[in-house]
Formats: sequence, C-alpha cells, structure tokens
Amino acid sequence: MHQFKGNAGVVLDTHPGRDDMFKVMLIGHADKIRMQVRSIGEDGKIWINTDSFLPTVLIGHEVKLFSEDPEAPGSYRCIEGGTVEALGAIHFSDPAQRDGSKGIKKEQIYLDLQIHGENKSSRY
Repeated sequence: MHQFKGNAGVVLDTHPGRDDMFKVMLIGHADKIRMQVRSIGEDGKIWINTDSFLPTVLIGHEVKLFSEDPEAPGSYRCIEGGTVEALGAIHFSDPAQRDGSKGIKKEQIYLDLQIHGENKSSRY
C-alpha cells in the first residue's frame, strides 16, 4: 500500500511483484478542485480533466503530479513545479480570446512540467 502526503489517495497492490496485473488507485478527496490525466501528448503536454466550474482560475497555478515511477515500477513519486496552462503562447489563441470576448474551454487545459528534449511523453 502506498499513501501520498497531503491527500487521501491510496494505491493498493493486491499482488506485489506481479506487474502484469491491473492496479487500482482510490481517491477519497484530492482537494476542492480535482484534476485527472486525460492523455499525454507526444509534445509532453499532459491534457487534464477538471471538475472546476471556472477553468480559467486554474491557469498559471502550480500543481503536484502523483504518478508511478516508470524507472521503478511499484514505486510512486511526486513531480512538483508544473503549471496549469491552456493556450501556450498568446499568438496561438483566437483573436476573440485575446480581446476577452471568448473564454477558455475545459478541453484546452493541460499540465506543463517544463520537460524538454526527445521522448518528452515517456518521462512520466
């Protein structure tokens, strides 16, 4: 059993040493605003879902990412220093977003860990 500090997340491994079997993570309460990984892009962006009613309030906030360590299966880690982003550089956004007449959709939100170089998506 693994527990993370600062939340009620628990990972139960019912068959230690059997990496071919399915693992389950139970979250009792993550925080007021929960975010779940939707997908990881080849460019290293971690696309997230959130239950926030105002996705724009998340932009720019630092978050902690809890994940299994790919170099030590069965061990878990906390990656700090990532920020919630949505548009990237301002020139990628629609003109309506730049002038404030259009908002950000929840599907545009991703976590940027500032990881660069080759094989960015495999570092998680």
